Amino acid sequence: DEFTLVVINDAPEEEMRAQIAAVAAEVGAEHVQTPDYFDHSDPSEVVGRIVTWAVQDVALKRFDDSLLFLLEGDMFPVAPFS
Repeated sequence: DEFTLVVINDAPEEEMRAQIAAVAAEVGAEHVQTPDYFDHSDPSEVVGRIVTWAVQDVALKRFDDSLLFLLEGDMFPVAPFS
């Protein structure tokens, strides 16, 4: 099946933003930079705000008739669960 890979880039530093954008381009992914108004001082709060923004402002507006799969880069399964 066809799919579109979209990288939501919320890196707070310019160098990291550029590296993420370069890797996204290398693998043929769309790259979307988050707005600058997100406060990264509380990581547990900002991740929720960014995921909400990505769904509302990117996914639902551009892919409203598609199946959506979200993968948040800070979640790493480390053990089997049921």
